[in-house]
Amino acid sequence: MNQHQNLDNIYSSIVLPRVCTYSSETLRKHDSVTNEFLTDFANECHKLHKVFIDKRIKTSVEVLLLLLPVPDKIVLIKELDNRLKSMQGI
Repeated sequence: MNQHQNLDNIYSSIVLPRVCTYSSETLRKHDSVTNEFLTDFANECHKLHKVFIDKRIKTSVEVLLLLLPVPDKIVLIKELDNRLKSMQGI
């Protein structure tokens, strides 16, 4: 690639993959995969999808969003922080 070449001539589109965790009431409420869990989870996913569709902005950038539900995001963050600090001490 020539250092003076415009990126518009190289790339026709950009895709940004993103993984986002969120606290899921469904995962807190259920401890096994039952029909009720599947129904609740499907409803949760549909609600989240609507939130993102309603807030969609016009852009030429494609965002590939992967939502990862966890029972409690704060607990996950604290645990990951503790593990990182532990590894830094090695």
